Amino acid sequence: MPDRVGHSVHWGPVTTHHVRERWILRPFLSVRAWIMISAACLVATVVLGLTVGSRAGGPAFLAFVVAGYIAWRAAYKWRAWNEAIAAHKVKAAQAAFDESDRELQRRWLRQQLRDNDA
Repeated sequence: MPDRVGHSVHWGPVTTHHVRERWILRPFLSVRAWIMISAACLVATVVLGLTVGSRAGGPAFLAFVVAGYIAWRAAYKWRAWNEAIAAHKVKAAQAAFDESDRELQRRWLRQQLRDNDA
């Protein structure tokens, strides 16, 4: 069996692996929330570094770096999520238009049959 299959709309592989690769999940928190978390970790780094010393400031600084990286990646993930939602809306609108076009075609064919029978 060939690895590609024909369809009236899409040519693609038989497996759903390509679908899972392009699957985009909604991010858990917004970019603003991650920025607030990283700011809180930075404040905790400064406060713990001043009060306790570098023993506690080190892990808090590591938490700040991790939260900052996640905030940086969240912006990309939200952009990809919004693009996927917009593409889905465009596909749905195109499918609705195609369905209405097919319905008009079927109506026209029925009318032609009635005209030919009469």
